[in-house]
Amino acid sequence: MSLRCADSVSLCKRRASLAAGVIALIAAPVAAQCGPVPETTALQHQEPPYSYDGNQFGASCAIDGTTAVIGAIEGADESQPFGLDGAAYVFTRTANVWTQSQRLEASNGAVNDGFGASVALTGTRIAVGAPARNLGPAQRAGAVYIFEQSGSWAQVAYLTPDAADAVAAAEFGRSVALVGDLLVVGVPGAPAGALAGGGAVYVYQRSSGGVWNFARRLVSPAPQFNARFGRAIALSGTTLLAGTEQHDPTIEGLPVIDAGAAFVFDLSDPNPANWTSLHRDARRLRSEGERSLRRGGRHQRRDRRRRRAR
Repeated sequence: MSLRCADSVSLCKRRASLAAGVIALIAAPVAAQCGPVPETTALQHQEPPYSYDGNQFGASCAIDGTTAVIGAIEGADESQPFGLDGAAYVFTRTANVWTQSQRLEASNGAVNDGFGASVALTGTRIAVGAPARNLGPAQRAGAVYIFEQSGSWAQVAYLTPDAADAVAAAEFGRSVALVGDLLVVGVPGAPAGALAGGGAVYVYQRSSGGVWNFARRLVSPAPQFNARFGRAIALSGTTLLAGTEQHDPTIEGLPVIDAGAAFVFDLSDPNPANWTSLHRDARRLRSEGERSLRRGGRHQRRDRRRRRAR
């Protein structure tokens, strides 16, 4: 396999290798130097005794410079060689050789937590989501773990939703994004007001003392029942993009079920209360399918008028 003429510095491609999982890192040419690019490295976690079918290594991945982190949501550990606690594996690159440097685990992990379902990496900080973790009676309420590197990687924070969002299937940590001192956590199953499953996004800021403080809870500017706002998130600087996979837009007066939407938020103001959704941009983020449905609706009305004219 090869790639041709790419502008990016590096790409991370996930490849399937049975259920245990393999990640392939592909080096791309710099500044659009065209030509075939060979596959450089296939990464697999280095614990042969526990590399059994179902680990799902590669369920999530993130890369920053010469460090990569890869989630394995059903990764066994030494205490439970056939357990389903989940894990995240850190790899570092030296002279184009990727080597596993550490295996990250939750300090309070339990079977079926889904630890590693989402990962984010920036510099010496890693966020790992465990969206299936139970919080008391709330099944799959979710949690997020923060690791920082000082020599080795160590867990420094454990985050959970507030009481109102600690509900069954909230899935806090289904998605995570991390840039500098800003952490964003998707909670797609959280209520949006009275709308169950409308979804929410939590934003945290890291203090100078290293404490991750809750800054604000964001909801969709067009909340809906079971829309799952926050199922996917991306963060660039202070610009947040949040996906709402089951949003039902209204087209030609009729709802289109699960067509989906994505909303952009500006988090640049020092006061979190002033963070806003860029509604105009959000309206532009329509899927090609939605635009096609609009065109189709116009065509159908035109055809009906023609038939009546006959």
